[in-house]
Amino acid sequence: MKKIEAEILRDQAGRPGNIKLKNLQVDFEYYPTGSTHKIILSGRRASIPRLFEVLDMIYPRDVIVSIRGLNWYDRNPETIGEQYDASIPGHTPEDRITYTVPVDRIAIIESITVNAARTTSATKLGWVNVRWFVNANRVFTMNFLNDTPGDLAAKIERTLGSAIALLQGDILRMETVDASTGGVVSYECAFKGVEFDA
Repeated sequence: MKKIEAEILRDQAGRPGNIKLKNLQVDFEYYPTGSTHKIILSGRRASIPRLFEVLDMIYPRDVIVSIRGLNWYDRNPETIGEQYDASIPGHTPEDRITYTVPVDRIAIIESITVNAARTTSATKLGWVNVRWFVNANRVFTMNFLNDTPGDLAAKIERTLGSAIALLQGDILRMETVDASTGGVVSYECAFKGVEFDA
């Protein structure tokens, strides 16, 4: 509800000019408490304040969610993340990390890090792959083919180039595969992000 009392000021030729506000009262309902908050403005300005200008003057920030959506960091943010560390021999594709965005939530994946290194030589060398997917779409891949433990070429580090936005029900998944026979590869893989109300 808005109650406005104003006087229209005119210039020397009698043309309407500025509006002089005598009173501006806006009632807000807080969510979820249902309590109300009033703000009364008075003064002289060229136009009636826009609703968003009034909202910006109100404290605390959780007011009037239904009128103005809050920034993500005001919508029950929660840090999310998971890490996979292991030293294992050759294997077929296998999921190592899985994260699903909950109902009525949104997630921003800020970083994905992959560190993979051969620690012992393989009997038969094959490609080593670390793959990250969002649903069925591959968004990040690391691979190498090297059989010399400790060699820089056998140690690969990759990081995600930009953040990824995920919606309710989206699935972030990481899998590893090593086509080698024998030998061991060490993996250090992780993601970090923030989850908040949609």
